[in-house]
Order: sequence, then structure tokens, then C-alpha cells
Amino acid sequence: MKAMTDVRTQLPVVVVHASGTPHSDLLACLGAPEIRVVETELIDQCVGEVPAGPAAVILFPDDFRFDQVVGILFALRRERTDVHLTLVTKKPELFSGPIVAGNWRVPPAIIDASAPSSAILETIRTQLRQFSG
Repeated sequence: MKAMTDVRTQLPVVVVHASGTPHSDLLACLGAPEIRVVETELIDQCVGEVPAGPAAVILFPDDFRFDQVVGILFALRRERTDVHLTLVTKKPELFSGPIVAGNWRVPPAIIDASAPSSAILETIRTQLRQFSG
């Protein structure tokens, strides 16, 4: 089994957010050498942006319609059980229902948008440890 740092070194992260939204702090934090970041504004096509193998998706659901977000949540659960999903939202209670309704191998993290970028990054790392452990 590979050491955790080896897994993290190869971790691709897909960040899904709308154009023009201010997430530069998070993106700068994710620019660490052990993380390869791919950004997309196309929520309906984001599942196809996730590379094969273990990966993380950071979704800013407030940037999109609720029905689009729910559709992507269930598509990721169904098609990509190896994805670690983090939702960064101003309305965590709005998205807890669809998360509870899914049967996730590792439940997605829902964190408040006011959390510092370092907390979001640590959430991703925690999910990766849980998933691989």
C-alpha cells in the first residue's frame, strides 16, 4: 500500500464554480505541489472533467441552480464512488437533505463558505484519509 503522502501527491482536484466568483484564496491554497487543480464552470459536464482514479471535487453549489447541484450529486455518487466531494456553501442546511438521501461510500463534506481556505483543504485531506483507510 502506498503511503498517504504518495496518494496526496497525485490527487487531482476539480473545482466547480461559476465564472467571476471570488474563490482565489482557495485556489491559491490548492496550488500546493501535491495537488493538481482543474477548474470548470460547466456543472452539467463536471463529472466528465474528473480524471480516472481517486480524486476530489470542490463544488460551490451557491453558484448554480439547486436542481443542477442535486443532479451532479447523484451522478457523482452513482458513477464515481472514488471521488471525495466537498460542498462549500453559504447554506449548508439546504444541501444536507440530498447528501443524507444518497448512499455514499464516504459522505460529502459540507462546509460553510466563510471557512478559511486552509480548512477546506484540510477537509479534502481528511476525506482522502477516510476513503483510503
